[in-house]
Amino acid sequence: MMIKKIGILALLVTLVASTTVASVMACTWTPGYWKNHPDAWPTSATPMTIGGNQYSKNDLLAFLRTPVRGDAWMNLMQKYIAMQLSKATVYGTDADYLLEAAEEWFDDNPTGPIRANTPAGQAGLAIAGELDYLLNLWHED
Repeated sequence: MMIKKIGILALLVTLVASTTVASVMACTWTPGYWKNHPDAWPTSATPMTIGGNQYSKNDLLAFLRTPVRGDAWMNLMQKYIAMQLSKATVYGTDADYLLEAAEEWFDDNPTGPIRANTPAGQAGLAIAGELDYLLNLWHED
């Protein structure tokens, strides 16, 4: 069942990646921004529940400060946190479909590390790549 879910998720990410972004939200910030500006975090964004686990602001900061080193779980976690914080800071986002895909992935993979060269790792990296693209596309200094 796990392989089937990953295959469906990978297909979803591929289909979503082939579409164009219809509109752009005001601004998003990358994981690097959020890790260096914890005072800018909206209070409504924490605690954050991811993959059935609840994380405090300190937990989330620890994730943002952890080197990825080939861990697909940590890679996606950092992008997911950044997009959720960005979404809580501005009005609206076109990334909801990716956040939903990430939430499904974290439900199936609630803890890491997940090696990047595994099927689960590849599916997580596909979502992380799309989130990273949008975080950098929408970023304004």
